[in-house]
Amino acid sequence: MLLFVFGAIVQGNLLDLNLNRFSFYSNTLQSIASGYFFAVLIYLFLGIRGVSVAIFVLPALYTFGMLAYGKGYEPDVNLAMVVDRFLMGRFMPGASINEAGVVEFAGWYQYTWIYSTLNFTTTVLTGLLTGYLLKNGWTALQKFYRLLLLGGFSLLLAWAITFFEPVNKHLWTSSMTFLTSGISIILMATTYYLVDGVKWRFGLMWLKIYGMNSILAYMLYHTLEISSLTRYWLHGLRQYTGDYYPFFTEFAKVMLIFAILRYCYKRSVFLRV
Repeated sequence: MLLFVFGAIVQGNLLDLNLNRFSFYSNTLQSIASGYFFAVLIYLFLGIRGVSVAIFVLPALYTFGMLAYGKGYEPDVNLAMVVDRFLMGRFMPGASINEAGVVEFAGWYQYTWIYSTLNFTTTVLTGLLTGYLLKNGWTALQKFYRLLLLGGFSLLLAWAITFFEPVNKHLWTSSMTFLTSGISIILMATTYYLVDGVKWRFGLMWLKIYGMNSILAYMLYHTLEISSLTRYWLHGLRQYTGDYYPFFTEFAKVMLIFAILRYCYKRSVFLRV
């Protein structure tokens, strides 16, 4: 619920306090929230074996539905977009009501959410399975090899799916799901082995500061508006940096957020969701 509300604050226009501008399901945090909800139910009622089966069944259902609908993955007419527009209607991001009282959808908005929750859940389940393997009693090297194998298999599966389904982030297709999961698992395996296996900690504290407050970092980046301050502080650099000036203003914002996160870390203040 918290993640869903945070997502509505970031991109759902919740703080406008105007129902006509509110978007119901429109943010990455909300996709994570939905994925967590269903992943937890699967794990609680079906166990780790159920998780392992669901990782293949849910993407298969998604892809089968998209292909069986007959419109493929074309903008506006694909099954995922049709489901979103039918169920969310006026509360679809970019939608408006014309003078005749008919909902008009923005052609520029092609992200999908409700039907894509099948693959959002799969993404969370792959993380759940990764965590389960990491908590096993194997040695660090054994965990490293097994996770590499799992990540490699996920990438291979993603490649196989691309023969009949594109890798599409906006629709969060099954191929996209296994591609991102494979990359994430391999990165997790590598960092786990370096940090917990080899005990390499040098230069990694900043990652820990971000990682232990990742939701706060995300919220601050999207809701902390300091453009007027950065322009005041850094406007003198424009004459020397030219086209690179926006980089310095963006970097200033990132460093300010990091300072806030470091302050919270030092005082054990974490946004727990």
